Amino acid sequence: MKKLTFLFLAFIILPILLSQKCMAAPPVALSDAEVVSHKTWEVWFHVNYKDMDDQEGYKVPTVEVIYGILPRVELSLEATYIIEKTHGDRVDGIDSIATQAKVLVLEEGKSYPQVALALQYEVPTDEQKEGLDWSGNLWAPAISMQKHFGKLLFITQVKYYIDDKWRYGADVFYLINERFTLLSEIYADDFVHSEDKDELNFRLGFKYQFMEKAKVFFAAGRSLLTAKDNRPEFETNGGIMFEF
Repeated sequence: MKKLTFLFLAFIILPILLSQKCMAAPPVALSDAEVVSHKTWEVWFHVNYKDMDDQEGYKVPTVEVIYGILPRVELSLEATYIIEKTHGDRVDGIDSIATQAKVLVLEEGKSYPQVALALQYEVPTDEQKEGLDWSGNLWAPAISMQKHFGKLLFITQVKYYIDDKWRYGADVFYLINERFTLLSEIYADDFVHSEDKDELNFRLGFKYQFMEKAKVFFAAGRSLLTAKDNRPEFETNGGIMFEF
């Protein structure tokens, strides 16, 4: 069942990758206030590794496809294949499927930031990663803001996975030149009605545009709090993005 699901997703997504131009903005955890241009595609292909006290997780890969369906409006689809190792036990399969609509509400001005609103719908799989768990579906509204200060870009976002957790934080991007950007991030996950411990994590990384419509990216970090349970001792995210 897991192999069939993975092949089905690959059958849908790979033709898009080969013929056309996300919910997140890898390699950071938060999303910016940008919206894909009308009738433009973006495809993000990335892998994530997370090492926690009692578990290792490999998202190999996550594929995000975004389309500018209207001026100032984008729709996106995300699917993740994950490998989890807990105390020697291994589980692998589709981790979740999510879709999101994002609207550019306000463009950046000299004295005010750019603002975007988004609404995400996510369906996870069961514990054995063998099928979708519709009872665990999540709605997640979010607001993102960003402002340029010379070569610096400051981004902040607040996102609420309803009845599950809050995610919020801030990113700082520094433009070295037209192709190379350094980035840093501090973000928090505050869990609701859960035994998971609240997180405060950081990442450092870069984005490099090696072609006019393609870039690579990478970031790594860890928990700023005592790393235990679900708090990462180390996490990374890296991959490639194409526009069409």
